[in-house]
Amino acid sequence: MGAGKSTVGPLLASRLGVPFCDLDREIEAKAGMSVRDIFEREGEAGFRAREAAALRELAEADAVIALGGGALGRPKNLELVLAAGTLVWLDAPDDELLLRIGDPSSRPLLEGDPRAVLARLRNERKGQYGHAQMRIDTSGLSPEEVAARIQEQL
Repeated sequence: MGAGKSTVGPLLASRLGVPFCDLDREIEAKAGMSVRDIFEREGEAGFRAREAAALRELAEADAVIALGGGALGRPKNLELVLAAGTLVWLDAPDDELLLRIGDPSSRPLLEGDPRAVLARLRNERKGQYGHAQMRIDTSGLSPEEVAARIQEQL
């Protein structure tokens, strides 16, 4: 959350001449409701099932795909992503992520103490993120600079 996936993704896709897809927006379109509504009605397990199905559908696309932070939590999702292309981890310190996120009430997973939740999620997910073939620290970089760095490394 707040790393810049939804902003950098379209810029990178344009540079590469491929489509951009935000996995959360795909899930919302298929479900006919927001991620928040899915969480409220089906819980995180229901959302993650929808996420895995959407990822399977998109895995073969020649596109830049923005994954939600928890998408790699299922081992099969991680395997699928690593087999399909290059996994890029957009990283930044938690304080910067919180500034970018803005109102945490728009993020179902940030209920309670957003700073503590971000720290917990980072700790829980670091093993999954560590599989990324590329890690970009986005601190102090513009979205255009991040997209350019990714393109250079690809």
